[in-house]
Amino acid sequence: STMAREIVSSMTEGIVSSMTGEIVNDVRRLRTFVSKNVVLRNTLLNFICLRVLKLNGDSIKELPSSIGLLIHLRLLSVASFSIKALPKSITKLYILQTLRIEGCPYVREALEDLKQLINLRHIYIPSGFNEKLKDIGQLTCLQTLRCFIVGQDAGHRIEELGCLNQLRGKLDLWNLEHRKGNYENDEEVLEGLEPHRCLKSLTIDGFGEKKFPSWMLTSLDAWDGILQFGNLIEIEFRNCKKCEVLPTLGLLPHLRVLTIEGMDGVRHIRTEFYSNYNNGSDGTMLFPALRKLNLGSMPNLVEWMDVMEPATTTGLMVFTCLEELTIEGCSQLRSAPCHFSSLKKLDISDVRSTTFENIIGKLTTLTSIESTMAREIVSSMTEGIVSSMTGEIVNKIKAIQESLVRVEDLANKYGFAKLFLAESVDTNNKIIPNRETNSFLNHSEDIGQLTCLQTLRCFIVGQDAGHRIEELGCLNQLRGKLDLWNLEHVRDKEEARRANLGEKAKICMLRFHWAIQRKGNYENDEEVLEGLEPHRCLKSLTIDGFGGKKFPSWMLTSLDAWDGILQFGNLIEIEFRNCKKCEVLPTLGLLPHLRVLTIEGMDGVRHIGTEFYSNYNNGSDGTMLFPALRKLNLGSMPNLVEWMDVMEPATTTGLMVFTCLEELTIEGCSQLRSAPCHFSSLKKLDISDVRSTTFENIIGKLTTLTSIEVCNISELACLPEKLLQNNASLMSLMISGWADLESIVSHEDVWAFCTSLRSLKIERCWKLQIQGVPSHLQRLEICGCVILPTGLQSCTSLTLLTIQFCDKLKSIPNLGQLHSLTQLKIRYCDNLISIPDLRGLHSLIELQIWYCPKLTSLPEGLESLNRLKTLVIGEFCKELDDFPSLVSIEHLHASLQHLDLKGWPKLKSIPDNVQVLTALKSLYISDFDGMETLPEWLTKLSSLQTLRIFSCSKLKESYAIGGKERSKIAHIPNIMIWI
Repeated sequence: STMAREIVSSMTEGIVSSMTGEIVNDVRRLRTFVSKNVVLRNTLLNFICLRVLKLNGDSIKELPSSIGLLIHLRLLSVASFSIKALPKSITKLYILQTLRIEGCPYVREALEDLKQLINLRHIYIPSGFNEKLKDIGQLTCLQTLRCFIVGQDAGHRIEELGCLNQLRGKLDLWNLEHRKGNYENDEEVLEGLEPHRCLKSLTIDGFGEKKFPSWMLTSLDAWDGILQFGNLIEIEFRNCKKCEVLPTLGLLPHLRVLTIEGMDGVRHIRTEFYSNYNNGSDGTMLFPALRKLNLGSMPNLVEWMDVMEPATTTGLMVFTCLEELTIEGCSQLRSAPCHFSSLKKLDISDVRSTTFENIIGKLTTLTSIESTMAREIVSSMTEGIVSSMTGEIVNKIKAIQESLVRVEDLANKYGFAKLFLAESVDTNNKIIPNRETNSFLNHSEDIGQLTCLQTLRCFIVGQDAGHRIEELGCLNQLRGKLDLWNLEHVRDKEEARRANLGEKAKICMLRFHWAIQRKGNYENDEEVLEGLEPHRCLKSLTIDGFGGKKFPSWMLTSLDAWDGILQFGNLIEIEFRNCKKCEVLPTLGLLPHLRVLTIEGMDGVRHIGTEFYSNYNNGSDGTMLFPALRKLNLGSMPNLVEWMDVMEPATTTGLMVFTCLEELTIEGCSQLRSAPCHFSSLKKLDISDVRSTTFENIIGKLTTLTSIEVCNISELACLPEKLLQNNASLMSLMISGWADLESIVSHEDVWAFCTSLRSLKIERCWKLQIQGVPSHLQRLEICGCVILPTGLQSCTSLTLLTIQFCDKLKSIPNLGQLHSLTQLKIRYCDNLISIPDLRGLHSLIELQIWYCPKLTSLPEGLESLNRLKTLVIGEFCKELDDFPSLVSIEHLHASLQHLDLKGWPKLKSIPDNVQVLTALKSLYISDFDGMETLPEWLTKLSSLQTLRIFSCSKLKESYAIGGKERSKIAHIPNIMIWI
């Protein structure tokens, strides 16, 4: 008999034990054995060639020690409720790659010594086993380790993870505290646990310090820093009891789920949670992808501020995609935002009625409410909604007496879709076609009847009649932008074709979205996208979450792409995002007008070959490839190994490629080993997390750079000298998170080649020592560094100097020669005890000195800063009973326009020196917890236009509208008080 090499059976003990010698000889070559309730005893000796052994069933009470003789075993899986011990001989399976011990709750003796299993790649064991694993750091091939429990003994410390660079998927780190009763090292520990910037999900649980680490950048300059983790989809903060301030998260472009629970120390959620004043410009999208937000068990949370001052919110958009909001256990919450334009589900309990009313005040899209506040729900329904309800609906809602209110699928049950579109409904309750209507139509059925519709920014595909993609079939007047979501609900190519996208010539921007975290298969994605072929006049195309291995024929990725791809010769912008399974990119190099190309989250792409540019037959001399491309982004491609040159060197004569490319971004491509070097017009390079050889190859021939941002290049102690030497026009240099960097370059005169450099930013380069800085530098930002560069005094052209998150910094050198300095920002320096005399800074317009908890006084020389317009000071030593004297700023009465005073709990009043600042236009006061009343002299500040009071708890209602002290500030046009 020639037996198969795989047996999957429910073999009984009798069958195994009764095998004859002839059968045993036949099964010696058996490779896979999967069985249930088979007691093997010494029968394993007959299967010496086994590669895979899976034993399941409660009849198995022990494993024979002879299992250690299966020297070819690659996978061992054991699941038995009855088994109580595992043989130590398992540690002799030297080529074992997968070990799975699950469903064995009574195993008492855990496997401790696995360090000899050097080929082990995947470990699936109960958490109790993890605690005893020792010297796991020697398993350098390990890819799966779901949990690591940190211990204090050798072999159990966190350093064991140091060499496990193949780990992937999910990792839980437990017992990070290493403490007994105190939390003093938590902040330092979390600072050192900075993850890779490609991280998609982050949970911080039980953290015991007051602020998060610098790599989360909670400061006002968060715009650049927070995007280092721009791939984050989910964040959870749980039981961080002492933490007082949340980090800036509103700029994360892909964040979908945010959970904040058990944060007892957080009293205020302020504007820095969204963004910051400087970067909150018109058109900014804050929390652009957030779908679900949970706030829970925050007993001291008093205020949740709006995104920004009302006067500056023009064009700002926030929470535009938020669909689920949960607020529980926030009994002190007195204020909250009301801008939730897409909210479908609200779960709210244990808040004040005024807070509840504010949150629901502008809601129009709810389909479900869960609350312990039935009366508030009924009484707070807006007049417009109630007046539109039929008597039957109103009676149903008002009749609810239970403590839990559920309003589900209002649009279908009660026709709310028509009620919200009253202007579009005739006397027969039929929707009259309009050319433009609001976004509520995205959730309405039978939209296909609106045949005159021209603007429909978004369509969410459903599976029920009236919500399918065929509703778009007759909407041939659509124009502009169209986003198609939930395309996984389209069944096949024929159904996709019913959308009739090929006839919609006026749509210029089209975005296809499949759910990223969907359940089920991806088998039909390819034929669905095949059927969604758009009109050839399309200018912008996005494909997001596509689950096929290859793109459709209408994109023509074959070698005969020349004729076909020009069907879409008008394309200006293309984005491929999160197409995880796709293995080959289409041919795009022949598109004559393509200016922006983004390729992100393409896990399946290992090679970018010559077909990406063109093909061998048509790549003749003189061909221009990517002739118009200005901006190219490659990101989150963890398996990309090579990015080939356009063609073999012998045949590239006359070829030109990337001739117009000005901006190149490469992030999260840690396996990339080779890349092109032909970027003849490149001005801006943003590169991170690549190998040193790849980095050196990319920059090898660059001569036109004006800006470069470099982060975390492994195995380099300094920048390649030719980078600075060959790019004489370099104006901006940013270096971030580079653990091995010791110097800028090895050359003695590091800045000799940088005659054009104007901006230098250094972040979290702990080993870096900079000897001198260019005298012509205009902007210098130091964040999270151990020591400051030498020679700051010689930077006489400097206009901006920022020093922040330098925890070990105790003093700052003399800055008196910086006569051109207009902005000086010193913040989040925990050990800073002195700041030099500032009297020589005659050009200073903005000064910020705050969150330096060891400072006890202001620097000397403030009276000489005659041009100072903005002053932000405070959050100094909390042992001080009074705010430091502001006598020195009395001379600034004619220039100072904005003053921001940041206090601490002991303070009972703001300094009286403020009353002489007659030119003051805005005054911000925060965290003066002991202050019970505002000073009488506030009425004398006749120029004051804006007053903001945050977290001054004893002021209470006295200064609210109608309060007895309101008259003191009645002359100020713009007042905001968040107690």
